[in-house]
Amino acid sequence: MITFPVEARPPPRFHQPEFSHIAMHPGKRERLYNEIHHHLSARPQMEITRHCPTILTGGSQRTQTTDTFHTLWTTLLDNASSPRSELPLGRQRGHDAHMRLRLLLQSKQTATIHRYVTPGRGSVRRYMKLLGGFLYLPDREAVHFGRALARDARRITDQELEFLLSVEWRARLTAAWLIGLDRRTQFREHLGRLLLESDLVHAGSGYCFALARFAEPQDTEILTAYLDHYLPRLDCHYDQDHALGALLHLDARNNTHHAARYLIPNGLWSQSTWRDTDPAKCKSNMDERCAFATAAMSKTLPGWAAGRRKT
Repeated sequence: MITFPVEARPPPRFHQPEFSHIAMHPGKRERLYNEIHHHLSARPQMEITRHCPTILTGGSQRTQTTDTFHTLWTTLLDNASSPRSELPLGRQRGHDAHMRLRLLLQSKQTATIHRYVTPGRGSVRRYMKLLGGFLYLPDREAVHFGRALARDARRITDQELEFLLSVEWRARLTAAWLIGLDRRTQFREHLGRLLLESDLVHAGSGYCFALARFAEPQDTEILTAYLDHYLPRLDCHYDQDHALGALLHLDARNNTHHAARYLIPNGLWSQSTWRDTDPAKCKSNMDERCAFATAAMSKTLPGWAAGRRKT
């Protein structure tokens, strides 16, 4: 049985800025890093205040301190902790090799983001469509989107998925969808933990989708644990709608009735912040996502597009 401790306060849910450094074009990201190194080198002992992100103004035009920026500070300060000019000549070559290795790893991680989270061109990237907008694309675009998503779900490695799940909500949402599409159940415990923590916005919808795709008793257990904890929390308007939709989807698929206790008169649903949302709509939305996933992975998207709900 999964248990989740009741906290005195709702867990924080962070909303990273749209223009974080991980989503930049590699060329722009390199320029940003070079500018930061330049400014750091001009400061006494290369020090910088953690909560003073104004050094990024030229690169991102953002002044809000976030975990993403803190990751950038940590990486850069770690790289700059031993300035090359202060090292003996014999160690400078090792320092340069270390820097090249770090840059190589960073470039691979950036490539993973661009390959799976923000592929293609235009202002509406994959992660934004995964919030639900893909369901209302014209048939041709929806089919193209689904085929590309299914192809990436098959080819992405577990290591790349682990990396995406460690970043921010865009990457986590995308990773959850790719995991759900390919039914990689080895990630169930990881997704369940992230769902119960609920520390980032939007990603929870992807976790619920993946659990609905797995469609096993363990997934029902995770969803009920989430609903038991968050439905009574009137200060937490999180992903309860997606969780209930996934649970109703699993009930219909497995001929069970786990969601019934939430929907009785004066039940948890009717007393929650989602009480004005029709549970049937939650189920319908999850059913449509799972039907899309099945069609994408079975290469029958044209048939799905012809018969889908478009209203």
